[in-house]
Amino acid sequence: MSPRFLARLALPLLAVAAMACGPGPEQACDADDQCSADEVCEAGRCMLPGDPDGGASDASTDAGLDGGGDGGLEDGGTDGGSDGGSDGGTDGGTDGGGSCTIVADGRISAEEAPVVLDLPVKYLEADPADPFPVDLVGADEAGTTVWDLSGAYPGDHAVTIGASALAGHWFEHDFPGPFTGTVLVLPLEGDAGNYGVYERTGDALRLHGVASALPDETSIQYEPPIDVIRYPLELGASWSQTTSTLGTFEGLYFQSTDTWALEVEAAGVVDTPAGRFEALRLRTVLEVELPILVWPFSLTYRYVRYTFVTPCLGVAAQVASVEDETELLFTQAAELRRFSL
Repeated sequence: MSPRFLARLALPLLAVAAMACGPGPEQACDADDQCSADEVCEAGRCMLPGDPDGGASDASTDAGLDGGGDGGLEDGGTDGGSDGGSDGGTDGGTDGGGSCTIVADGRISAEEAPVVLDLPVKYLEADPADPFPVDLVGADEAGTTVWDLSGAYPGDHAVTIGASALAGHWFEHDFPGPFTGTVLVLPLEGDAGNYGVYERTGDALRLHGVASALPDETSIQYEPPIDVIRYPLELGASWSQTTSTLGTFEGLYFQSTDTWALEVEAAGVVDTPAGRFEALRLRTVLEVELPILVWPFSLTYRYVRYTFVTPCLGVAAQVASVEDETELLFTQAAELRRFSL
């Protein structure tokens, strides 16, 4: 397995959308004629006439980010609890339908991460051959941390990500379950050819394995599956798991022991080419141990990835380290993906 492919396994790209909050990131504009036929330009964003949210760029309105001294999501809003609260429990959870209502309580509940199948989300992705500079420290704006990922990066290209059902994929019988939630397939690398097989339950998004788009090439199962997201996401939440993988990679036998350590270690807002979004930042440290036949009888690869998760819209951005990164707040990235217009 190539290190490039290993790096792409570190975090999912959860394709979700908020029906109540709009179809996705609003387009920046200066005049109505820059928007679609049913939208108008208000406050610099394309939106439906009379939209009370005022566009995705107003993170403080949409999600209670008050710009105060806590530097993150407002902690004193409606009591969402673990289930998203009485006004956040819209039918947008594990069944893949309904709408999404943001509850300004400093966390992202399962109800604020509805799974919607076959709905494409546009991203800009930078994954050049050589590492490139990235700023993970961010800047302080009136007590709020702002990560600016809106500029141009080497190798930028547009990708479209969308979740699909497991049924109909050549590898569907390699993942028989049992499942207790919604099973979905997500591309690991834009429009290219590898997928993650996930299960969305009421309290987690679980990675069951990976597979190639081309039949009979790659199919790797995780036992046990990995909770790549646990709900509710909130600042300070952390967990770790170890899993054994088994299957085939490019037609050859493959196995490894993977250790995952995840932590929601920061909150703030992230600037993307599609606008500004409030976000919780989830850090994943992945160590993959591959057995070999000679001393030292195993090889270990280490990766760090940051995922910026925004309520109701899912993953606004994610940044992946180079192989065997030793620094948590690394300054050179191997891959960057963020919302695009």
